[in-house]
Amino acid sequence: MDYKTMDGKIVFANRKNSIILKNKLKNSIFFNNIKAFEIIFSYKSDDFFIDYPINTFKIGTLNLLDIKNSNDIAYYLEEAQIYDEAIFILKSIIKKEPTRVVAYLNLADSYWAIGNQELAKENYKKYIELMKSQKKDLKKIPKEVWERTK
Repeated sequence: MDYKTMDGKIVFANRKNSIILKNKLKNSIFFNNIKAFEIIFSYKSDDFFIDYPINTFKIGTLNLLDIKNSNDIAYYLEEAQIYDEAIFILKSIIKKEPTRVVAYLNLADSYWAIGNQELAKENYKKYIELMKSQKKDLKKIPKEVWERTK
């Protein structure tokens, strides 16, 4: 998925009614017209003169509001090969909801894509473990997951 396609699915909306107070900026990210998460930035005036692109997820605080839609955004970021942001969101999802099966699969795929096979294997194994413990259909586990956990 490219940026143009992703932009059609994700609407970035800047909520300005509370941003200037106390050097904070809040961006609300919507998916399917539902607020998925917010990123709250603390900034100094010098921050407006930094070079772009920057990884906004790592300089802000992420507040998840809708796990499913946040997971979908992370998946689209992964498909667009924007792995750092996808990993950041997926780790936040897992922290908030540690039994969310698909988040481990998406996180493992992102780690695999950036060449971190060790963390990928760890997350693929957790994905399989949760699939088994939640009595999900193991036939739905992609073949490459089994191959990558060897």
